[in-house]
Amino acid sequence: PVSSLHRGMWRTLLAALVVACLSVAVCDDEPGESAYLRLAKAAHKCDLVAIKGLLDSELIHPNEVLDDKGHSPLTAAAAKGCAEGVKELLRYGANVHHTVDALGPFFGFNALLLAARKGHVDVARTLLNSTDMDKDAVVPGRFAPTEHAMYAGHAAIHLAAIGGVPELVEVLIEAGVRLDVRVSDKHLTALDLALLLENWEAAAVLQRAGAPLSTDHLSWGMTVVLVLVGLICSLPCILATRARRRRRGSGRIGKPKRR
Repeated sequence: PVSSLHRGMWRTLLAALVVACLSVAVCDDEPGESAYLRLAKAAHKCDLVAIKGLLDSELIHPNEVLDDKGHSPLTAAAAKGCAEGVKELLRYGANVHHTVDALGPFFGFNALLLAARKGHVDVARTLLNSTDMDKDAVVPGRFAPTEHAMYAGHAAIHLAAIGGVPELVEVLIEAGVRLDVRVSDKHLTALDLALLLENWEAAAVLQRAGAPLSTDHLSWGMTVVLVLVGLICSLPCILATRARRRRRGSGRIGKPKRR
């Protein structure tokens, strides 16, 4: 009787363990969770295996998915910095023009604007390689210091200048974005913003590319800063020119004059 009791206890414990394992597995995928929701979650988490598996199943299209924050899988992956996920979603025809349509700090942002605001260089480069991408798209609305309109009127080049990531600024310039576009209502260019926020490296990249300043908001302080940035950028060229002249001058010393 004792041995049979022990066997019964072990069976009960084993059954409880199996049930617990199954419960954990089920918790990861809630009962009734749709493929649409799984794709949205996978994009937010940059889960490449899940993204590829769901898209390869041909049950859903990336443009059919929208989460409760107004994100498509493409904007979610771009915000996360998931360059490979963005590439995979583009391969399956994700809409590059979709903008976040839920009220919040990123209302009206498309994938490129999100990448620029977050400083994700590889994501921006991947999106700019898409022929359909609008490089100069602007966050809709009027700029206002509120959560919902903090970046209204900004283009990707403005957001990159604010973030102060020189490599991102270079990627956008190489893609041919407009450098003269101004933030609506503020009339500030990307170079204005980089200087105002003391992002000197980004400002130097913009200046080398010929980015203009907004003369409407140009103060004496900004003028001095701009001159200093220009001198710093041109200093290597000046030194190299002087070195060449010295070499040429030293080469003439000691040579006999021709008669």
